[in-house]
Amino acid sequence: MYANLFGDFVKGSNFSIYSQKVIDGIKLHRSIDYYFNRHNSILKVQRKLYSELPKISGVAMDLFADHWLAKNWSLFHNLSYEKYLERFYSHDPFVNNQYSHEFEYFIKILKTKRWMNDYPNQSGLDFACKGLSKRITFSNNLDQAVTYYNKYESDLNISFQKYFKDAVSEFL
Repeated sequence: MYANLFGDFVKGSNFSIYSQKVIDGIKLHRSIDYYFNRHNSILKVQRKLYSELPKISGVAMDLFADHWLAKNWSLFHNLSYEKYLERFYSHDPFVNNQYSHEFEYFIKILKTKRWMNDYPNQSGLDFACKGLSKRITFSNNLDQAVTYYNKYESDLNISFQKYFKDAVSEFL
């Protein structure tokens, strides 16, 4: 999972300094992003969101998907979300792999603050949206995205059920 998360921190395609495990994670991350961003059920809801979340509807959909997956974890994994996080938090990914200092800092904070514990809750989604909104360099209203999650929750549920069913077939 760490190598997959690291995909957001790597620019370009020169992976020569990374282990094969990290390279595989980066490539998987990019493949999943590509698939997600072009999936019809995702695009259908994203178009609805665009007028209310201009420029960031794709970012919002990504955060909404993370929340939805955490909330519905038991549909996709035999291990409970809590047990999965225990394993995630206890693993040290930096022993045999090289990552950027920026990523190492991010993981340290993620583990210390236990941010992923709140992903299944709307408060966790709201926290993620507000935090990312501050990091985006242009004016945006991502900090209000939970309002639109609630407004389109039924559409999002249908969209994510279809997407995750297809993604499981595509990637597993």
